Amino acid sequence: MKSLLASLMLLILVASCATGPKPVVHMSESEINIELVHLSGVINNVDAVSLGIETTLSQKLKEQKLDPQVAQILKEAMVSNFNRETLLTPIVESMAKELSLQEKKDVLSFYRTPTGQHVAMMDNFINTDQGQDNFQQWLVWMSTEKKQLTKDEIDFARDVAVYSGAMHATMETMTAVTLGILSGINSTFPKAQQLKESDLQKQKEMIKEKLADQIAPIVVLTCHYSYSALKPENKKDFLTFLKTGPGRKYVRVTAGAISSSFGIAASKAGKDLLRGLASVEKK
Repeated sequence: MKSLLASLMLLILVASCATGPKPVVHMSESEINIELVHLSGVINNVDAVSLGIETTLSQKLKEQKLDPQVAQILKEAMVSNFNRETLLTPIVESMAKELSLQEKKDVLSFYRTPTGQHVAMMDNFINTDQGQDNFQQWLVWMSTEKKQLTKDEIDFARDVAVYSGAMHATMETMTAVTLGILSGINSTFPKAQQLKESDLQKQKEMIKEKLADQIAPIVVLTCHYSYSALKPENKKDFLTFLKTGPGRKYVRVTAGAISSSFGIAASKAGKDLLRGLASVEKK
């Protein structure tokens, strides 16, 4: 699917350079899906989170100094399940199932407006290596110079974090990944030794509680940094899109699909990990 996405996007890019963007009303549903997941940042978000998991895992493996064979099994279990194709497929399927063609056309029409194009450009940039480097440098500068955001800046960034689904998606995705791995491992145990569903739910609430204090401030700062260049009228248009109609529904559907996709991948990774470790023990 990754190669298919790349090929389709290349065709779209070539066509747009020659004749301008194809009118939304003349696009097929598959063409709309492809352009949407790129323009709305879904693909970049998936890539960024999966890369973050891989990077964090590599760092942890070095710190823990695990047995090389065990470390390789853990890395393979995570990387094989947290790749673009595996994660993106259920997200696109969810979009097809829960969003009507007209709703997707309306969302794509927004992303083709000047405001939408600016938002898409900044969404995609913040998830690049350069974007993350710039953001980290800005955070250091803010701390060193003891800079603070104004009330209006905080209010706008908080609204974007909430209504764009960034806050919810980040919390739910990280919780789903942690709980998914635990659930995957738990399911391989004999029934009598498995954690009960109520115990897993308690674990979920504990994880979310710990993440809330850590994640909320950084998500708000990220939203401010990403959209600070928007003009006042563009900020208003962006929030209106996020709060109402197809835009609000699109955000809800994609945010839920992303966290669900990562949860499924994490559960599979947990099972693969336990199977791999079991095979080592047999040898």
